Amino acid sequence: AIKIIREINLNNVREIILQNYLNNILITFKIIDKNYNNIIPLKDKLKEFKSYGIFVEYKNNTIFQMGEKYILKEEFNIKYPFTNNSFYQINDEVKNIIYSDILANISTSDKVLDAYSGSGLLSACMARKAKLVTGVEIVPSATQNANKLKELNGLKNLQNINGDFVKELIYKINFNVCVLDPPRAGVNREAIELILQKGPQKVIYLSCNPATLARDLCLFCERYNISSLKPYDMFPNTHHVETLAVLELKN
Repeated sequence: AIKIIREINLNNVREIILQNYLNNILITFKIIDKNYNNIIPLKDKLKEFKSYGIFVEYKNNTIFQMGEKYILKEEFNIKYPFTNNSFYQINDEVKNIIYSDILANISTSDKVLDAYSGSGLLSACMARKAKLVTGVEIVPSATQNANKLKELNGLKNLQNINGDFVKELIYKINFNVCVLDPPRAGVNREAIELILQKGPQKVIYLSCNPATLARDLCLFCERYNISSLKPYDMFPNTHHVETLAVLELKN
């Protein structure tokens, strides 16, 4: 695909994002002016792929699209549409190892709170195994995507809530396992205190920032033992690392 792209005139292209899944390809061109006539002929060169989608963005707005609008991916028996602007972990191999380790810590009788559920992929994967999963996400568009994912996979034991679990939702949700996958800033102190009050049997914390993870684990250790702590090289040759901590409620 890169060889094919190089055959066209790229003088007005600022950035190219290429996504490939089982020979289905999405290509996004971010251009510096509104002229994209040089990109249109590319469609005739992509026939070797099972399917393709081409997107042209100018100032972060899509001004041209042809071919497929998304790729339908399947992982952990969950089908989900992957678009050119979907936010998922880009390293599928390592992501799948992490998800497998999370699922290994969940039983069929568990009621799970996914407190930073995003577009709902991890929530959906856990719903294939757990008794009940509740995903909470503060961004409305992400919750809408999670509900589409729920419908696409027929997950009746999954509920997605748009809101802030810190303020009120944690009191209304029945759960014995809490899954946390926060941004780099980590989990704020009020949220940790609420979880400590609720006292789920297990807390599964996936972190992209070891510094804030260490800070937060110091607070959790008031009531929880760290049963496992595992790093993952999600972004090779960089200083970034994902870490999975599994906490068990003290007797």
